Amino acid sequence: MTAVVLTLVAIAAWGRHVEGTWFAAGPIFAAYWAVWLGAAAVWGTDYAIPLAGPWFIVAAAFAVAAGGYAGAFGGGGSGGRPGGVVRPRVLRGAAAAGGAAGVAAALVTLINYGFSAAGITSEQGLFAAGSQISVARYTGTQGPGLVPWMLGICYAAALAGPFLLVGRSSLRTRLLVLLPFLGVLAFGLVFTTRFPLVLTATFTALASMLALAMRSGRPPRARARHVVLALGCAVLFAALFAVISFVRVGTSESAVRPIIYNKLKVYALGEIPAFSQWLDQSELRQSVPRAPAFGQATFGAPARILGLNASLSLAYVDRRQLRSHATGESTNIFTAFRALITDFGRGGALLFLGLLGFVAARLQHRLLNGGPVLLAPVLLACYAYLLNSNTASIFTFTNVWLGLVLAVLVLWWSDRTPGRMRRPPRRG
Repeated sequence: MTAVVLTLVAIAAWGRHVEGTWFAAGPIFAAYWAVWLGAAAVWGTDYAIPLAGPWFIVAAAFAVAAGGYAGAFGGGGSGGRPGGVVRPRVLRGAAAAGGAAGVAAALVTLINYGFSAAGITSEQGLFAAGSQISVARYTGTQGPGLVPWMLGICYAAALAGPFLLVGRSSLRTRLLVLLPFLGVLAFGLVFTTRFPLVLTATFTALASMLALAMRSGRPPRARARHVVLALGCAVLFAALFAVISFVRVGTSESAVRPIIYNKLKVYALGEIPAFSQWLDQSELRQSVPRAPAFGQATFGAPARILGLNASLSLAYVDRRQLRSHATGESTNIFTAFRALITDFGRGGALLFLGLLGFVAARLQHRLLNGGPVLLAPVLLACYAYLLNSNTASIFTFTNVWLGLVLAVLVLWWSDRTPGRMRRPPRRG
């Protein structure tokens, strides 16, 4: 595993060298997986991890970096306007709507399960509501039908709202940018789910970095304060995940803390042995090729809408034991790579990732050279897919597609509004 991590670090450094920034698909993706596999090497020593999985991830990182290398060259400036593309009022409204939608999703969920907002103002009330809602979810009780649509609004706000930073970066603006995340946090504490929280944070962070890059006309430069900020965010997320886990079990007593720690470890690192075991199983090594699904697993939401094989993009029913000996610890999270290999085979999956790196590099070049801001959600979707590849394909979820479409519409509206605010011209 050490050789795998060092190889990923080398790929990340090479990608940063050839593209001139860490804010590119290749270096981000390789560094991201170096961290996860490094964590698995340190804290997952008792997990059964066949090396087929980690080395495929190395190949995937190289494919993304190579695609980015190809996309970073050969294109001139877009020839577009040098100014910005947004009117603040539109994006302020979008950010506020995202925060309100998250809070509304929490309230609707509470009412649906027979609780009140006043009842969760105490720790005991929150733990009681969260644990009972969690039990109801896992026993098959459906949540409110409006909630996924509300989360789609949150995702759209997280994608579009940060482009307020193109014009100015005041404290008020930064607080507005955080509203969708805070709204989804309120929902996550009630519904005890974590993926919407992670996805909203990913969209917000990526869109903020892209907006600041568009403001200056060049990609963000990694500095010491950025590393400190990233570490602080990691600690904050670990704390939030622990709080949500305590709410899910309904108590914060010391007796359950080892159980919570183990569950967090499974959630954070379990997908690596699961994917590795799946990839290493004998049927995938047979010479007879399986019929590819051609995107039905990776792009689950549109595939289901078109009436294609819905089972390929649903939660996996097969689980993997994480340890070499049966201990009851298992997971059905297999990373986004399982869906990609199901769709295109191993070689096709690597070609897809290379194309993704190429597209991301071309889009970033366009946006930093005055290209239309409508391209931004597409670039952010590419990055978000890569940075959530340790769980599942984000394109499986209908509300993610809703968020992307709404974000494009919001940015189009802000761009079409007369008197739009322009970002400062490029410096230097």
